[in-house]
Amino acid sequence: MADTSIFTDVGDVESGAKFTVSDPPNLLELLARRALNDEHPRVIIDGPSGSGKSTLARKLAEIMGAELVQMDHVYASWDGLVAAGQHIALHLLEPLSRGVTGRAEHWDWNNNASAGWQLVRPDQGLVVEGSAALNRRSAPLSTLRVWVEVTDDNARRKRALEQRAGGDIYAPYWEHWGKQEREHIACEGGAALADIVIRPAVEVNEPLYTLVRGEL
Repeated sequence: MADTSIFTDVGDVESGAKFTVSDPPNLLELLARRALNDEHPRVIIDGPSGSGKSTLARKLAEIMGAELVQMDHVYASWDGLVAAGQHIALHLLEPLSRGVTGRAEHWDWNNNASAGWQLVRPDQGLVVEGSAALNRRSAPLSTLRVWVEVTDDNARRKRALEQRAGGDIYAPYWEHWGKQEREHIACEGGAALADIVIRPAVEVNEPLYTLVRGEL
């Protein structure tokens, strides 16, 4: 199987486009402040492929000084979206909610075997990012739930397939993966489970992030 690094989002801001940051204040900083209101913040960031989850999660985790768990490393196959979401709830978030170390298993697609476990202590801040991370089992185990949306499907596809490494490998599976995402959203609730809904910039000169729903 292909390396799951193909999912890593290196598009949008890093592509070189000149985006303007919301000013004042910076929505990303406000999101970090909201998350850090909790002594042990556990943030879930979800949304369809190509929406900009990875970029947002990396920036947020950096500001928060939090551990970042990316679902891209957890998916075990092109059919593994739902299982990965349940894995995160069961093995990572549920133990953390009891005050013990949680863990997420990384998967080596090249060898079709475990690549080891990422451990997260209960005293660490945490950001979990990826499709299916937010579900009815994981939602109550987190302290802040964020949904990232790009309503323009063509823009999402371009982000996912053209603006990041490995898009050529992902391309044949775009519809297959998207079908799993849509079914998961319909079953689990998607944005309905989120406290905050954010839309990242698609066009140059748009605010970097726009708050669609929720309070910061």
